[in-house]
Amino acid sequence: MKLSELRKGEKARIVACGNKLPLKLLEMGCLQGREIQFLYAAPWGSPRYYRMGKDYIALDRALTEHIEIRKIHEAETNLAARR
Repeated sequence: MKLSELRKGEKARIVACGNKLPLKLLEMGCLQGREIQFLYAAPWGSPRYYRMGKDYIALDRALTEHIEIRKIHEAETNLAARR
């Protein structure tokens, strides 16, 4: 699943980042295994706003096509919070 397919409020874990991502994004922590949540999109669809940990980022929709994710279900989130 691509990051661009995530719906508002949903959380996911980054599985893979394509080689077309800017180095700055990788430096900001857009790495495999990182949790990301889709917050909202601009009225015309781009940029899209996300939360990664304590950071908030805005990504162009075209960039989100290069990030592979796996959705996190509610039960997974609750289990991780208990640890």
